[in-house]
Amino acid sequence: MTGTTTTSSRPSGFRLGVALLSGIGIIVLGWMLPVYQGMLHPAVVERAGAGSQSAGAFGLELATKSFQPNPQAARIVLLAAQSAPGAAPEAAAKLKAALAGTTDRDAGINYFLAGKNRQAFQAQLPVGQPGGIASEAARILELSELAELRELEPAIMLTAWLHSQNLITDTLSREILNHGQSGNIATLRRGFMAVSTLADQLDVHQLMAVLDLMPDVRTLSEYSHIALVQTMLPPFASLGNHDKDLFKDELPAGPMREMFDKFDADKNGKLDVQEWLLQARMPLSYTDFPAGYTAMLWLGTPEGARQVVQYLLNHGRQGDEFLYWAIGQGRGAVEFVVRHGGALGQRRGSGLDALAVVGFRNPGMAMVLRYVLFGLGALLLVWVWNRLWPLAARGTGDLPGYLWNRRALAVAGALVLAMISEPMFFQTAQSSEYDVAIKLPLAAAAADAAKASPVNVKDKRNAPMTGNIATSDMWRNVVMTLLFAAIQIWVYLTCVQKIRQIEEDSAEPRLKLRLLDNEDNFFDMGLYIGIGGTALGLALIMLEVFQKPVAAYASNIFGIMCVAAVKIWHVRQAKKRLIIQVRKAEGVAAL
Repeated sequence: MTGTTTTSSRPSGFRLGVALLSGIGIIVLGWMLPVYQGMLHPAVVERAGAGSQSAGAFGLELATKSFQPNPQAARIVLLAAQSAPGAAPEAAAKLKAALAGTTDRDAGINYFLAGKNRQAFQAQLPVGQPGGIASEAARILELSELAELRELEPAIMLTAWLHSQNLITDTLSREILNHGQSGNIATLRRGFMAVSTLADQLDVHQLMAVLDLMPDVRTLSEYSHIALVQTMLPPFASLGNHDKDLFKDELPAGPMREMFDKFDADKNGKLDVQEWLLQARMPLSYTDFPAGYTAMLWLGTPEGARQVVQYLLNHGRQGDEFLYWAIGQGRGAVEFVVRHGGALGQRRGSGLDALAVVGFRNPGMAMVLRYVLFGLGALLLVWVWNRLWPLAARGTGDLPGYLWNRRALAVAGALVLAMISEPMFFQTAQSSEYDVAIKLPLAAAAADAAKASPVNVKDKRNAPMTGNIATSDMWRNVVMTLLFAAIQIWVYLTCVQKIRQIEEDSAEPRLKLRLLDNEDNFFDMGLYIGIGGTALGLALIMLEVFQKPVAAYASNIFGIMCVAAVKIWHVRQAKKRLIIQVRKAEGVAAL
């Protein structure tokens, strides 16, 4: 008769309680550890912004500086300072007081919409020396005579005037002139349309402040489309009861309902399509536009402007929220967030914020520490589990299998904790409303530009963004792959235990063979789980949590390997032994 073997005797209740609380505490400590893979902890950003210039102080400097003050641009900075959480209220109040005498001005494009104004400007523009600013402005102005660009004449004239006043970066103006000389119409259209879009939303002083930072046509075009998405009104047909009129109570609560009276031109208490289209866009004070605008002016360099645009392309509307939060912490925080390029994580408790900076400087070590804490906590909980519910086996040979079964579950649990503790696992691989809005309309233009220009149009400025996405996607796949592997190890050990249980049963060999055949579907469990993991992985790709299906394919491979090992190495050998036992039993019976 086969005896029963159990794990060691149960320890005292005090020891079990200490172990249980220690395991839970260690897991909670690992969860609270301020280390985010691929993301920025708020405490690190606060540290970067400590003692730096506030948004209100920057706006005041912009509005009152002795050389080329720009109070109109400072009005947008004031909007950002008032909306940014944590911004210094005293500095914002001083800026508001300094701007008390300023008012909104006409859009920068309006002057050049009138034909007589365009003619007057064209007549007044001096020719100048060849190669001089005036001569270059005249060359830009000549582009309006091209049939493909004729409808963009107001934007072209505005660009020529800004260049004649030395209010555009040299790199941007040189690129426009070079494309004009080479006949790259697609890129020129994109650039002048960008100027027209921004000039329709900003007055000339606000426009010159941002154009003086634009490094190239591509960045200008991308930024103009971001601004367009930020300020555009939703389609009229998507609101209310989808009929021809729109009433105030049909608008969603917020900016649009507050602006109803301004939209209602004939004051009849309802809006029609014509009144809606006349507005074209939301006022800047109701949009997220001030965040990116302020960040660019604050950094004050063409490279900084490029980084702000790329940051918004990476993170979409969430990027506006991140920028607002950084603006509230000061200039150092804005510079740090934009140059790092990462999203902001959530603070899980302020008690361990001091470790956030250490974790940021040593991310690999901090990540290993977090996972070690999860592993130790899981092992302590498994130890308590084994003592509260001791394992019982038919023989000493089965006991290690049962122990490893529970350990595999502990590893799987620790990996699940590791996944859900990292915010990046619940961030989409690439989610940007601005990126989609920009790339789709410009696909044809980009193709035309590639044909027209001999220069390689493949821009490597997106490499940091791609690198960040690839890194986060790699970690997601690694952790998911390890999780699927731990689950398959548990399945493998469970199947081996089942085979041993049947073999060590006291029933006759022929019945054991039938029992093994009956468990055939159970032994295929690894394959079912592997297919389920593949389906889950592909679903996560559809939800844009992953970009590459590495973990999904790994799950299927692990399932195949698990089932192959169980059936070839264990089930086949067990059946062979039982068949030999059946033959021996039949031979003895024959004698």
